[in-house]
Amino acid sequence: MSSKKNALSRSDEIRAASFFGKHVSKEKAIILFVVTSLISAAPIFLGLRLKSGIPEIITTGLTDLAGNDDSLPRWAFIYMIPGLFFILNAICHVQLYIHQRLSKLPPAPVRLLGRWIIPVLGFFFCVWAMPRVAGQSMPGAFKTACITGIILIYAGGYLFDCKKDAAMSFNFKYMSRSETARKGTNDLAGLCFTVSGLILIYSAMLMQDIPEVPIIIAVALLIFPFPASYMAYGKNR
Repeated sequence: MSSKKNALSRSDEIRAASFFGKHVSKEKAIILFVVTSLISAAPIFLGLRLKSGIPEIITTGLTDLAGNDDSLPRWAFIYMIPGLFFILNAICHVQLYIHQRLSKLPPAPVRLLGRWIIPVLGFFFCVWAMPRVAGQSMPGAFKTACITGIILIYAGGYLFDCKKDAAMSFNFKYMSRSETARKGTNDLAGLCFTVSGLILIYSAMLMQDIPEVPIIIAVALLIFPFPASYMAYGKNR
């Protein structure tokens, strides 16, 4: 009786770990880690672009435990703050991966933060703080590119390797009889949306005025999966 109870408990634990532990395929886990790492690191390039306007010492208004001024040097502001979010993001991904392999629930903070909250929070904090410290007001195109880019990256991460009953996925008529067509289309759309989003945010980080070419490439990537999917699967339905 005890062994049966233990078996049931372990079965329940595995199901709970799969649901609350945010289990994904190994391929998707690697892609999400790479993408969120790129999001975390992106503000470094903004900091380098605005470097001339950032003071040598940034006054934080904080003090350490000994009462000493805890101001940041410029290099720490540009590299260490994005770097901190980069490391925290890596810790969350590794924790989720290890606990998925063991079919165990990860710690509550890791479950709460998941794979997205730290890199997105860090990104928006940095793109708000860096221009503010440099005394610059960023144009609307910069803000639009940042917000749109993050939305596209998240949508791409969701679409890649998504389940058939996913709340947000592409499921055109010609895919109804082919799981290969459904999965291939959503995987391609996921990758294209992600790359499109990365192009937008890195263009915003690197360039004062975002030129037309990156925008055209990003839009083309958003459109490309659908004719490509139809050519690959729809014409043979």
